[in-house]
Amino acid sequence: MIEIMIGDPYDDNNFTFSFETLTDAVEFIKVIFENGYDCYVRDTNNNKWKENMMMDNLGFIKTYRKILDNPIVFKDTDYFAIWIYLLLKATHTNCKAIFKGEEIILKPGQLIIGRKSIAEKLKVDENKVQRVLKSYEIQHQIEQQMSNKNRLITIVNWNKYQSKRHQNEQQVNNKRTTSEQQVNTNKNDKNIKNVKNIYLYFINKYKSNEKNFSKQMKIISKMRQDEKWNELTQEEQLDLQSAIFEEE
Repeated sequence: MIEIMIGDPYDDNNFTFSFETLTDAVEFIKVIFENGYDCYVRDTNNNKWKENMMMDNLGFIKTYRKILDNPIVFKDTDYFAIWIYLLLKATHTNCKAIFKGEEIILKPGQLIIGRKSIAEKLKVDENKVQRVLKSYEIQHQIEQQMSNKNRLITIVNWNKYQSKRHQNEQQVNNKRTTSEQQVNTNKNDKNIKNVKNIYLYFINKYKSNEKNFSKQMKIISKMRQDEKWNELTQEEQLDLQSAIFEEE
């Protein structure tokens, strides 16, 4: 089962969705990115997910919408699915493994896998898997060491995006941004009464019982284009999004 979360894994104020296959999940992630959001992904079929859960973000990997600008990773659905699959399969901690008949220590961001297993899992032609991995290697997205049976893949810049330190920095930056916005809005004499009025305005105009995520994202997209949207802080915007689709 593939789980996708929008929001902070440690925050109750988030949206979580489940998919049977990674292929279906990837199409959904593309919609999320195209609507201006990052998201977290985890594979509960992966035996390591509970171990990873104790280490970083409850076992989720972070995916960033700026990947839309990457012409290789986002070349087509297969390229993107293989990239997400590598992220999900990579270890989050140092662990022992056998490669070329010898015991090695896998570091965070590394995995041992064969192109055949990727092809079978994602239902992608094996030759295409080889081309995709080679493209990633040429573009310095990954490094590869080959053996007769499989390959050792290292995801370049794993620590830059997936490490706990990076996630903490992201949270600090988000809090800093929210605080700065709050200070600025305070200077504009915005008070609690004004916020409540803005909430009521959005709820009266956009309140919905819609369950389909794509349709929800269209509603949120309209809200973001509303001139009153920028009068709210990031935290207030997230609270409002939850309220819009909250069951009564």
